[in-house]
Amino acid sequence: ILDGIINKGKGKVKKEHSEDDNIRVIIAPTYGPQSLIEYENGELCIELVDLLLSANYHVSLRPHWLTDNLNPDILNHLEDLYSEFDKFEIDRNLSSHSSIEASDIMVCDLSGVALEYAFGYLRPILYIDLPLRVRNSEFAALSLPATEVKLRELTGAVVSPTELSTVPELLQSLVDDAPKVEETLLEARNKWVFNIGKSSEIAATHIEKVLNALNASPAKPRLNEDNNRAIETILTLKNASVVYANKYQGLAPSNLKIEKGKFTVFLGPSGAGKSTLLRALNGIVPINSGEIISLTHGILDNPNIWKEHQKQTAMTFQQHQLIERHSVLQNVLLGRLPFRSNIKSLWPWGPEDKRIALSCLDRVGLIEKALERVSNLSGGQKQRVGIARALAQKPSIILADEPVASLDPTTSDRILGFLKELCLETGITLVVSLHQVDLAQKYADKIVGIFKGRILFEDQSVNTTVEKLRVLYGADGINDDIPEPD
Repeated sequence: ILDGIINKGKGKVKKEHSEDDNIRVIIAPTYGPQSLIEYENGELCIELVDLLLSANYHVSLRPHWLTDNLNPDILNHLEDLYSEFDKFEIDRNLSSHSSIEASDIMVCDLSGVALEYAFGYLRPILYIDLPLRVRNSEFAALSLPATEVKLRELTGAVVSPTELSTVPELLQSLVDDAPKVEETLLEARNKWVFNIGKSSEIAATHIEKVLNALNASPAKPRLNEDNNRAIETILTLKNASVVYANKYQGLAPSNLKIEKGKFTVFLGPSGAGKSTLLRALNGIVPINSGEIISLTHGILDNPNIWKEHQKQTAMTFQQHQLIERHSVLQNVLLGRLPFRSNIKSLWPWGPEDKRIALSCLDRVGLIEKALERVSNLSGGQKQRVGIARALAQKPSIILADEPVASLDPTTSDRILGFLKELCLETGITLVVSLHQVDLAQKYADKIVGIFKGRILFEDQSVNTTVEKLRVLYGADGINDDIPEPD
């Protein structure tokens, strides 16, 4: 990121300030109750913005994406409060850096964006000294200051929230001192940041060394990937919500796209709403508002269309949902039920259905268990029977609800590896709910983070950062021990 900012700025002529120019301030805080926007229910932020506007500064407020997701009301309140001010804006478009690039100085609490701004654009930061968000309550015993805290004095100035009245004057001083500030920041960057301008090259060299050391071969090409074909969306949620009979909201109004032929994982703590969302995609749990749109059938808004959608959408479950006293083959044949009328369901299974069922058992490596009672199988074998039953439906989508929750790590890895291979080789769309972060990062094409019935993020798995995972599992202290991705 830092190299990208630096390279983008090369050759650009820097704006010279005159006395008549309005200083452009960008406020870019972190998220949560100890952030500049949310602290004291937004009152501190309002006081700060009032001071800056009174000083005739141009103010851009760029909230953290999690504030926008978890506390949108506070942003809506700020928009209403300053709607008539031409020199105030809230920039919610985090895919663009235009508001950052146009600014002269940043006001921040302790967000990571501060160092990117200071070392990338060589512009100063004014830090509001709010309480730190501490994950390790015993950090003081290490006798090591946090790098972000140590670098505050080198990248700008720090002011107490009780001394906000001094902020306009401090900002003016830092902007007026731009040449000296730039020199200080450049010196700090050279001392604290390694491999400036060469990070991609050095990272690639390191990866190559690791692969050579492991004697690794290139990854197997994706068998169903066509680089010349645009990725299609097989299922779309538009403001879809679920409210149960007891008035509990299982899913807040949500928008989501499930990509055709991809492996999507719903990740989140217990009770987050993963199963609710998964079952809503197949009509098992009805939505109360919004709509679900199928690539094949359009808007799923009546029983007949839902029935056709359910024919092409198979499900597997954590508890397998198998009939233990029946044989493996009999259980797999149940995947053919959507294609039999009520009368035909009373008849014996025909040779074509049996051929399909046996072929699916062969695919999951259980053909030799076809006539054995399900009750005699291990947990991993039962899960594979559930997958074979789903395949017997000849679906275009498989929804798997916690398929490895009760399995040991080795078996879990094997099951998800099989599902991934299935996705690559057949083009079937996989949507899986999981608890295991490591398995999600290993196998998913896309990860959807769900917390308290809300979709917090949807990302390609390689872009699912540790910070996002910590928020997902640590927002209420549920689990703060999220591993770093490999």
